[in-house]
Amino acid sequence: MAGRSYRYAPWAFRRFEAYLLRAEQYWRGGEENRGKDEIAKQSAEFSQQLANARVAGVVPRSLTALAAAGKFTPLPAKSAKSSLRN
Repeated sequence: MAGRSYRYAPWAFRRFEAYLLRAEQYWRGGEENRGKDEIAKQSAEFSQQLANARVAGVVPRSLTALAAAGKFTPLPAKSAKSSLRN
């Protein structure tokens, strides 16, 4: 996974990591084929989840990030104060 792909779907990365650990346990327990099958299935699912998350995009976590992207215009201080009084 090149770049910052983990930022698009961190939950998918954590879940895939758990499946990798489970596959390693199968391998260490002598069930190599079971681990390979599990990883093949989960790898395809993980790729799909990551692709879906990239299409949706990363949601900014702050108003500053939204403002930097040009999607939010903060009110001037005087306007904000007057709108709170009303």
